[in-house]
Amino acid sequence: MRTLMLYAVMVALFFCTGCPKVVFVSERDDHPQIYKMRVNGDNQVNISNNAFADRFPDVSHDGKRIVFSSDRDGEGENIFIMNIDGTNVQQVTTGSGQRIRPRWPPEYFEGIIAFAYTASDGNAEIWTIKTDGSSPNKVTDPGLGESDNGGHDFYDAGKMIVFSRRSGNSADLYATYYDGSQSVEQITSTDVVHEVLPTVSHDGKLLAFREYVMLAAGWIERIRIVKTGTWADHSIITMEPPVVNGSISGIAFSKDDDELFVSARSSDVSGQSHQRYEIFSIKVDGTNQKRLTTNEAADYWPCSVP
Repeated sequence: MRTLMLYAVMVALFFCTGCPKVVFVSERDDHPQIYKMRVNGDNQVNISNNAFADRFPDVSHDGKRIVFSSDRDGEGENIFIMNIDGTNVQQVTTGSGQRIRPRWPPEYFEGIIAFAYTASDGNAEIWTIKTDGSSPNKVTDPGLGESDNGGHDFYDAGKMIVFSRRSGNSADLYATYYDGSQSVEQITSTDVVHEVLPTVSHDGKLLAFREYVMLAAGWIERIRIVKTGTWADHSIITMEPPVVNGSISGIAFSKDDDELFVSARSSDVSGQSHQRYEIFSIKVDGTNQKRLTTNEAADYWPCSVP
């Protein structure tokens, strides 16, 4: 009997270790912390465990490390790396201002991280830096009244970066070479008011982003998925209730790229509007929407563990 019980425990631990997981930010500890959970919402655990604000996590291609932004050094918001369990925290950038939304490149293009940097002038730029903190490089140079802080990601085996550029009241998606050596190219039309939060699938074939468009029924928020490079439509997703229209704050592909993890406000949670953000999953064809978190504290910015 003991042998059978021990075998059962070992099997359970094996499958638990191998379970696909989601990393996200939660404010249930009164300040932003990085959490991890299974893809069905079980086993939600704080892996930051500190008194500072940790935000914008992204998991490395091998599933072993998390890059994120934090104000823990007291100067500004800077980029850090830690193990997937929250240990071995290493600082990558230093200085004042905001360095946020860090992104890993694909496995076949390692060594750098892309992030958005907002200085005192308020115009955010996309920068890259090596994981050891060396070779910082400015990739984009937004003009007067423009800002590149609407999200970004790598594609084309890490050689290209897609990003959202805001100009006035609109935001469109652009692409450029990862080191900024080529001019930026607009890849979406201007008839949609806002196109933000671009995220690329793990296999590099699809790009998902949030769009805000005027239809006959009024302003509608949707997730559009296109094929990278050609930018041809793959699918258009409208989140269903209890998701509140106009509230999506994070999008990520699942490990196998067949669904999305989305953070958005939920209409059936009490509290102020910023407290009602929850994590949902939905298939890339728009079916099978599920809710993964339920609490009166904000849960947002999901990313999957490859």
